[in-house]
Amino acid sequence: MKRPVRIYYPVFLLVIALATGCSTKKNTGLNRFWHKTNTHYNGWFNGNEAIKVGQQELTKSRRDDYNKIIPVFDYGDRTNWPNMNSASDRAIKKAVVMIKKHSMLINGKQYNKWIDDCYLLLGKAHFFKIEHPVAVGQLRHVSENSEKEYTRNEAKIWMIKAYNEMGEFAESGTVIRQVDKGSLGKLEWQYHAAVADYYIKQKEWDKAIGSLDEAIRTVKSKKKKARFEFVKGQVYQQMKNNPEAYRSFATVLKNKPEYELEFQSKINMAKTSENQSNEDLRKLLKKMLRDGKNVEYLDQIYFAMAIVDLKENKKEDAIVNLRNSIRNNTDNKNQKAFAYLELAQIYFADKLYEPAQGYYDSTAVFLDKDHPQYEEVLRLRDNLTEVVTNIRTVELQDSLQRLGRMSEPDLTAFLEDYVADLKEKDEEAKNNPDTNPISFTSTNTQGKWYFYNQQALTFGANDFRKVWGSRPLEDDWRRSDKGSNMFADNTAEDTAALENPRYDISTYLAEIPRTDSAYAASNTMIYDALYNLGLVYKEKIYDYPRSAEAFEDLVARNTDNSHFPVTYYQLYLVYNMMKDEANATKYKNIIIQQYPESEYAQLLSNPGYVAVKDGKEDAAEPLYNAAYQQYKDGWYEQCISSCSAALQQYPDTRLAHRFALLSALCTGKLHSTDTFVVALEAVKTGFPGTESALTADRLLKYLKDGGTTSGTNGPTSITNNTLAPQNPFVYDSKAEHMLIVVVEDPAKRLDIAMAGLAGFNDKSFPLKKLNVSNTLLGKKYQVLSVRKFADANDAMNYYRMLTEQSVVEQMNLNVKTYTFPISVANYGLLFKQQNVADYDAFFRKNYIVSN
Repeated sequence: MKRPVRIYYPVFLLVIALATGCSTKKNTGLNRFWHKTNTHYNGWFNGNEAIKVGQQELTKSRRDDYNKIIPVFDYGDRTNWPNMNSASDRAIKKAVVMIKKHSMLINGKQYNKWIDDCYLLLGKAHFFKIEHPVAVGQLRHVSENSEKEYTRNEAKIWMIKAYNEMGEFAESGTVIRQVDKGSLGKLEWQYHAAVADYYIKQKEWDKAIGSLDEAIRTVKSKKKKARFEFVKGQVYQQMKNNPEAYRSFATVLKNKPEYELEFQSKINMAKTSENQSNEDLRKLLKKMLRDGKNVEYLDQIYFAMAIVDLKENKKEDAIVNLRNSIRNNTDNKNQKAFAYLELAQIYFADKLYEPAQGYYDSTAVFLDKDHPQYEEVLRLRDNLTEVVTNIRTVELQDSLQRLGRMSEPDLTAFLEDYVADLKEKDEEAKNNPDTNPISFTSTNTQGKWYFYNQQALTFGANDFRKVWGSRPLEDDWRRSDKGSNMFADNTAEDTAALENPRYDISTYLAEIPRTDSAYAASNTMIYDALYNLGLVYKEKIYDYPRSAEAFEDLVARNTDNSHFPVTYYQLYLVYNMMKDEANATKYKNIIIQQYPESEYAQLLSNPGYVAVKDGKEDAAEPLYNAAYQQYKDGWYEQCISSCSAALQQYPDTRLAHRFALLSALCTGKLHSTDTFVVALEAVKTGFPGTESALTADRLLKYLKDGGTTSGTNGPTSITNNTLAPQNPFVYDSKAEHMLIVVVEDPAKRLDIAMAGLAGFNDKSFPLKKLNVSNTLLGKKYQVLSVRKFADANDAMNYYRMLTEQSVVEQMNLNVKTYTFPISVANYGLLFKQQNVADYDAFFRKNYIVSN
């Protein structure tokens, strides 16, 4: 009878042990073993595997943009991370379940060492879901509470990454200083890589190089060494240190990188090469052209060849290779943009503004809007468009006036010959669709009709394509049904001239001035265009010789129009800028002698004179506006010169304090913080009581209180808004929103609640495709989130229906809950500060009243 007892007694003890082990409130060896084992080998292991597999997939699927510094870490940038959402959600689910079921927090101490790893897992998952504020909250908990040094360090490294992605560099710096570098062990390379990313994002290139060197020294993987070395080469490019950049790209090849990184390294070696290595690089690039593996990279190879050409001042060869780059481009928009940009800069440097305008226009079409040169490209495109438009106006009216002076028989014969020639060329183009009608060859059009100018026709063709798109050359091109043409028979060719205004001489006759009033109107258009052209050259292109040329042309044509005497004053200013004292004095004397009562004569006779109109305007105001535009456009050195010149010309202007502050701000952009402080002090003491002095004082206090500067040298943007204290939460009705249910119990099972919200969504908002998720908020709360909503109004509509149907109340959670819409930005603040009651009050004040 004793034998059965001996057989089943161990099984009985195991059952008792397992049953006892389910308790999270008893600190026994069996309990700890049970919960640690389940947490480690069940939830944490599976969740961690999901994150690892997700990262591997990101690494495989990433597409790095080599036209800018590639991300330090090989899982790419955040545009690709949503592909990992399913893996992140799995990791979050596993971690949350483990924390709820197996946390052994007894008397403030955690006895299950794998719980901290689950919080770390949550932080990583939220990081890849681009929920960085949430991730930081989870990671901070681990960094402050884990008993494992390795886990604390890993959490801090991921915190640095998250803060870097958020642009919270002050917070990143704090965490970086908290890391004990001597205890990192295998994490050392990850730490240095995260710090390198921190410096790169702030454009602190020297410090980034140091961190990249440490990452390269401590990482074992050759692939990662190659990537860090490539990033290092790109950083040296930013520093304009081509020799070091070349060495870094050459070192990449020694680490046997993946093919694309190898290819890009060779391309960048060509871009950063010194003269003595150019011939070898040419051979390398030509060999790459012949390699079948590089078919999809031909555009980049031709571009690199063009860069080598430009270094050797082989401008014509460079233009050919850049056009080949564009021709061989398939879907690389950025590469095409850079080829167009190089062409634009070549022509702009040669002051060939018409072709430059066309290439800047094409650059603007293809260049990413977040590219640092995008705004400058738009500015140059628009400014050059003004130049070309005014040039075309003058050329057109001159051409029309020459025709207008012809006898009627000669004019008719001329137009008939032109139309016949036009038909012949159109027919040739129709039969040869590959013919490229665009040519930027410089042509002397003096004495010829405007419409014979190929550049003018190209400019018009660009405008046509903006409105109508690319269309084949054909009659009746605006008809959707070409077959509806009642004349589409054997007489079609005979009626073409009647149906197509291009072939009707009356189209051109209508534009030609034949009366005195028509000539006067044409001349007015020319005068306006020349004056505007002079201004654009002077104030937007900064081509003072061309500006003087345009104003001089206006003087030569006629001085009896609305642009005098101001044109003389503009010539005086332009020649002063050119330091041409003889011509400046010439036009100064003309103004004083011929227009003695004018405002301009007063200004030139008395340098301290300030002209006032309506008690508000200041003669220096146009100069201030021009200087301010230079500041906005990033022309800081020119802005400082303009401010200095204006103060010399108008020392008594009431805008003196503004010029001084503007010059100080430019100084801050160009030089160190210490130099910026000196400039601000000069404004503060030199113009006491003015608005600029008060602004300078605020900026000084901001800097002395620890305000940081960003950019290469000096602050990027310091405004009154930056200095003013802000509320923790900001109401933005147009921002993307979500709705959250905050549950005041971190261990509460919310499966039924999530199902209830999902069911409500399917029934009441079936077309919105709303997503429901669950995460922890600190040690006190859980959050159910429903996303996403376009704006506050959209979220409030959902909130009203949710409350009207008592959906949350019917969940019977039996704990305190808060339900409210929240913007994405405020959601991040909530996780950072965990002040749920404060946000609830903010919500009731701003949303209930506003909606």
